Amino acid sequence: MSAFLGSPALALLLRLKLRGLVRRHWRRLRTPKGLALTLLGCAAFGLWVASLTVSFSRPTEALSGAAGVLRVRAFGLVLVLLSLSSALTNRGLYLPRNEIERLFSAPLARADLVRYRLVAAGLRSLIGGLVLGLFGARRMPQPALAFAGIVLAMQTLPVLNQLIAISLGGLEQRAANALRRAGKLLLFVVLATLGGLVFALATDRPLADLPLIGPWLASAVDVEGELLAHPFLARLTLVFVPWAELITAGSAREFAPWLLVCLGLHVLLVELCARLPIDFRELSLATSARAAARLARVRRGGGVAAT
Repeated sequence: MSAFLGSPALALLLRLKLRGLVRRHWRRLRTPKGLALTLLGCAAFGLWVASLTVSFSRPTEALSGAAGVLRVRAFGLVLVLLSLSSALTNRGLYLPRNEIERLFSAPLARADLVRYRLVAAGLRSLIGGLVLGLFGARRMPQPALAFAGIVLAMQTLPVLNQLIAISLGGLEQRAANALRRAGKLLLFVVLATLGGLVFALATDRPLADLPLIGPWLASAVDVEGELLAHPFLARLTLVFVPWAELITAGSAREFAPWLLVCLGLHVLLVELCARLPIDFRELSLATSARAAARLARVRRGGGVAAT
């Protein structure tokens, strides 16, 4: 870990933060409110896992190679657009307000700070990758291999997000503001699409029955639909072919070469992100201050949202 981060101090800081996170949650469990909320969350998660278990026990038809690749490429585009909307809003390198000034004033290379941020983001996205892997692998030809591929893809997503966020730091302020407004609109569209998909899958309702976006979603996720098989969408999602082939592999022999390709692309994106010749310090300070202000507003609101 120290070799990757480039500085033993950053590796120590990461270990201490993880230890502090465990201690904070342990102290919360020792309070009546914290214990009640934790039990409620565990119960909800347990019910969700139980529903997945029941779904897995039902006979489902695995997607064929071409159909699975098309569907994974389409969902990959949706996830990247969601990540892009976040990068358009939070440009630069986000670090918590209580540590950003110390890290920027410390004798640390910018590349090491980027790698430190990527490790922290990767640990946070690991839980999301596990959940999405359980959710998305059930209709793939080899669910175990698909699960591993989805987890790897979700580890690459925050790297791409950070790469875009730092790259936007070199734009003019006027162009950056326009992109930020476009990012908010993009976030709304993607969240509405994902919300409709989750609702339809959770309630077993046909997608076409959903209001407003139902007919579009039905054609988007249906492999035979015009939108998913449209040449424009096929070209737009061409970059997701390695991960789609990895997730839809029908055997370990097919899985292994695509795994090497995806791991190589992951390492390449990490190093490209770490070595971008862009000074993001001033922009990162502003991003950290905005994030701290939003967090303070949520905490002042109290109730379930603050928790």
